[in-house]
Amino acid sequence: MTLHAPDFLAIGHVAKDRDPYTGELRTGGTAAYSALTAARMGLRTALTTSLSCRGLLSPFGPDIQLFVAPSPNTTTFINDYSLGPRRQQVSSIAGIIQAQHVPLRWRKASIVHIGPIAREIEPGIIDLFPDALVCVSPQGWMRRWDDAGEVTMGPWENAEPVLSKADILVLSEEDTAHEPGLERSYSSTVPVVVLTQGSRGAQVYARGDRFHVPAFPSRTVDPTGAGDVYTAAFAIRYHETRDPLDAATFAACTASFVVEGWGLEAIPTRKQVTARLDQWGLG
Repeated sequence: MTLHAPDFLAIGHVAKDRDPYTGELRTGGTAAYSALTAARMGLRTALTTSLSCRGLLSPFGPDIQLFVAPSPNTTTFINDYSLGPRRQQVSSIAGIIQAQHVPLRWRKASIVHIGPIAREIEPGIIDLFPDALVCVSPQGWMRRWDDAGEVTMGPWENAEPVLSKADILVLSEEDTAHEPGLERSYSSTVPVVVLTQGSRGAQVYARGDRFHVPAFPSRTVDPTGAGDVYTAAFAIRYHETRDPLDAATFAACTASFVVEGWGLEAIPTRKQVTARLDQWGLG
């Protein structure tokens, strides 16, 4: 297959998300939600990942270019929302994603989303994209897990090389619970920093300013992946407009569809997002 330079490149593990009640396995992971968001927005999309279970790639179809680094394992998470804040357990982890796993033509992508979920991306990979708009979701570099696989959040070690090259950084309140206000310190280095706050919206730091953008009203069925879709949508719209307020509004609208459904199938098209924005007088 001929690999073409994409508009949007997502990097990170495609994972198995296991429902704690039904035991059902479904495709998940930041990179999966991000790549499908870009594709449904009409962008030429590519995805670099590592896994053993290729059946997880079935949602992507022929329009998303794939590079799969071989691995004996597939990253697998159990997400539990029954007690309020998400509790996670990781049971297996796929291989490390390295610079050699990014095809040369893909290094000319216009937008790159680096989204580790289990410390799986070599931080130096960010150096491959000097001309791209680079968006980083650092959650996977902040995760820790014990021998039983119970996940907790902690400091992002050796963050500076990534922070100095990132154009957009998106964190959640879950990521910063161990150190409230962390996003403000990062905003002194990264041009645009977003702290997502679930149903309360998001705080955006840009050009020395801080502003709050509310979430769109929605009926939450499953919040899994909403933050990842928000991030991809924000990066796409910011690349188009360079307006952080417009990008945050567009991202909030896009994410509102995701919480109303189950998994990847709930990711909307650009036409759907535009219609909802128009409905609220924000088009």
